Amino acid sequence: MAASEDPSRSDRPRGLLRVSRGGYAAPPGQPRVRRATDLLGLAASLLALAGVIAAQPPGALERSFLRFLQAFPTWLTPAWAVLIAALGA
Repeated sequence: MAASEDPSRSDRPRGLLRVSRGGYAAPPGQPRVRRATDLLGLAASLLALAGVIAAQPPGALERSFLRFLQAFPTWLTPAWAVLIAALGA
């Protein structure tokens, strides 16, 4: 005896859980395009973030962390270079 599928039952979410891409995505079959204003907004926000970071004086935690990093032996420099290159790869 084969189990019949209930046509009213769906595996898709209902109500508030329904996934809708209509408000923020391109229609199906159309390429996704970024506007120039998106790129300009990203560049402006990154510049503003860099300015805020540069303007802050280092606190006690940052100063102690920098002293910790400066206390590392110099013979570890090639090891760090290899690890950073591996991370980039």
